[in-house]
Amino acid sequence: MAAAAAAATDVTLLVNNAGINTMNDLVNGDPDQIELEMSTAFYGPLRMIRAFAPILKAVAAGRSSTSCRRPLGSLPSTGAPTTRPKPLPGA
Repeated sequence: MAAAAAAATDVTLLVNNAGINTMNDLVNGDPDQIELEMSTAFYGPLRMIRAFAPILKAVAAGRSSTSCRRPLGSLPSTGAPTTRPKPLPGA
């Protein structure tokens, strides 16, 4: 990460599209695999933001904005239904 940041001194936009899906459910899955997935989803972007933040600040003269998003749909399944229940009649 540091080498990439050192080589890219004119970055104006930073996009993190890295991620993994170990296909482990949160309740019964292998804890090591779940930890690997969550570490990739959280610490990977954090490391990238920290490495590139000084460059983004310098290029944008302090007007930089960083957004990190991981859609909930890509988190491991808990095995729970993914559809909403139908409302009760009259509700």
